[in-house]
Amino acid sequence: ITVSFDETTTLEDVDKLFEVFAGGKP
Repeated sequence: ITVSFDETTTLEDVDKLFEVFAGGKP
């Protein structure tokens, strides 16, 4: 998964990404 961070990236987006990464790990 490639994620690009810019001025439009919000903390909510980051939080959602962390949830996805955490949910994808065994």
